[in-house]
Amino acid sequence: TRLTNARRSLARNKFVKIIKEENGKTKAELTDKGKKRIKEFSLDALTIAKPKKWDGKWRVLIFDVPYKPMHYNEARRALREKIKELGFVQLQKSAWIYPYECANEILFLAENYSIQKYVEILTVESLLGESKLKREFKL
Repeated sequence: TRLTNARRSLARNKFVKIIKEENGKTKAELTDKGKKRIKEFSLDALTIAKPKKWDGKWRVLIFDVPYKPMHYNEARRALREKIKELGFVQLQKSAWIYPYECANEILFLAENYSIQKYVEILTVESLLGESKLKREFKL
């Protein structure tokens, strides 16, 4: 059947491990490679829901990711790329702004890149350059 073929394909590509149980049943278990692939798909599909009405608060994302060890450089680059894609606007080098609730999505990103201790989100009620930002976000 199609299901059996799909399961075999996933096993052949090492995304799942097929386990035969004592009772004769077979189950599929995600491998580390499979879990990584699911995370990649989740990252690609990540969006931030926009409410019908803006609550008047800004979310300021700040991060200070170290340069060493080297894997942090890739994590910083990936975080910047994804927040740009999500629609954040850069205020300063490591300070970005967004008008809607986004803590869960940013936490997901930070955890995925293992940099959550270097990331903070501030909720701010007003900013000096607010009128320009309102225009930029069409608020």
